[in-house]
Amino acid sequence: MQKIIEDITKLFQQHNNEPIVAIEKLPQAGSERHYYRIRTKGTSFIATYGTNIKENEAFIYFSDHFSRKQLATAEVFSINAEKNIYIQEDFGDVSLLDTLEQKG
Repeated sequence: MQKIIEDITKLFQQHNNEPIVAIEKLPQAGSERHYYRIRTKGTSFIATYGTNIKENEAFIYFSDHFSRKQLATAEVFSINAEKNIYIQEDFGDVSLLDTLEQKG
């Protein structure tokens, strides 16, 4: 896990020069992807690590597509060359699953 944290830190610093205050691993929810919250003094971001490159590419593609259609989606700020880590906008602690369960 330490290597993943180092790679997340490196990618984040390429995107944003704010000092990182903390990186915390978030619980997994329904996929093989691992999520980390990057905290800076002023805001937070989500780093996603996943070894399924096709799944990552699909998420990044759909996120970009939805954004161009002006639909509410997290903006992807940075993607590493291997496409196994990307940094995206943090919408807080409410997940899609939480929202669907509240409506059901």
